[in-house]
Amino acid sequence: MIPGPLLLTAAAVRGWTWLYTLPLDAAAQHARRAEIASDLWEFQHDRTRDESDLRSALQLFIRAMLGVPDDLLWCCEQLPDHPRAIRPFAVIKVVVLITAASGLVVSANRPALDVARTLQVNVASTGWVAVSTKRTGDEIVPAVAFTLTNLADRATSALQVNALFYGGPTNHDEWGATFISVVGGRGLAPGATSRSVVVSAHGVNGRDDAGVARRLAILHIMIPETRVKLFVRHEGRWTLLAEDPIRPALLRR
Repeated sequence: MIPGPLLLTAAAVRGWTWLYTLPLDAAAQHARRAEIASDLWEFQHDRTRDESDLRSALQLFIRAMLGVPDDLLWCCEQLPDHPRAIRPFAVIKVVVLITAASGLVVSANRPALDVARTLQVNVASTGWVAVSTKRTGDEIVPAVAFTLTNLADRATSALQVNALFYGGPTNHDEWGATFISVVGGRGLAPGATSRSVVVSAHGVNGRDDAGVARRLAILHIMIPETRVKLFVRHEGRWTLLAEDPIRPALLRR
C-alpha cells in the first residue's frame, strides 16, 4: 500500500530532524526528535475533516521548508562555542542512516502490518501520582502503566505511544498528552512484550508520595472521571489501540 502525501511529508520531516540533530549529544537528539514527532502528531490529528490530504501535506511541506534556517540555527546554538572537527562517530551514524533508508525502500513492497489486530496494549494499572513542577510545586496528575505485545508472525518497526488524558465533568477537559518511544528501531519481535512504561499527564514518571494518598483520602476519591487514550505510531501511521478509565486512587508501581 502506497502511503498518502501527508504521511510521506511527515516522514520526510522526521528524516530531516534526524539528520540535522546528528552532531548533537544523545539527550539533545532525543528531546528534539520527540518534540517534532509530537508536533507532527498534533498537526495530523487537528486538521479539519474536510481538508484534503494533499492540501495538508503541502501546508506541512511549506512550514518545514520555511523552518530549515531556524532548525540549523538552533542546532548551531546547541554546539560548543569553540570550532570542532567532524566526529568519526557522526559520520558512522550518517552511514547507518543511509543503510536504514535503503532497507526501508527494499521492504516497501511488504504488506502493511495491521497494528489494530496484531498489537496488544496491556494496561497494568492506572491512577494518580504526584509530580514536581518548578511553577506550581507538587501536583496530582493521572498516569497509566502499560506494555505492548506483538501478536503478529513478524517483527514490528519502531513503536511510539501518545497518551492522551481527558475527562472531567464535561468529559472534554484535557489534562495533556504525553509522547514516548516504547520500542526502538529494532522493533518488537513476534510474540515479544515491550518494557513496562509509566507515563503521566505531564510527561514524566510519577513518584509515590504519602501526601498524595492523604489528599485522595480527604477528597474521598471524588476526582471527576478521567480517561486515557493510547495511540500507537507504527511506520508513520497512528492507531488508537486502547481507551481506559483512570482509577481514582494512588497509582502503585
